[in-house]
Amino acid sequence: MMAASVTASAPCTKTAAYGWDEGTNPLGPNTCDPQNGGCECDGLRTCVAAGFCTGDPRPSEFSSDLRNLLLRPQ
Repeated sequence: MMAASVTASAPCTKTAAYGWDEGTNPLGPNTCDPQNGGCECDGLRTCVAAGFCTGDPRPSEFSSDLRNLLLRPQ
């Protein structure tokens, strides 16, 4: 059986304002692919080797409207 692999289509630029809805990750909420540079984790959260996002989420001053305009893999 092959393991599922999820990668973003382009490298992300991680900043405190980086917006990503971890609840929609293909491997499940708050999960990520450690080989993907943390692109499936919100804000400056990182993806640990175990395959989940950890760290502080994006600061609350970044609204969901602004989040949609910020850098995301295209």
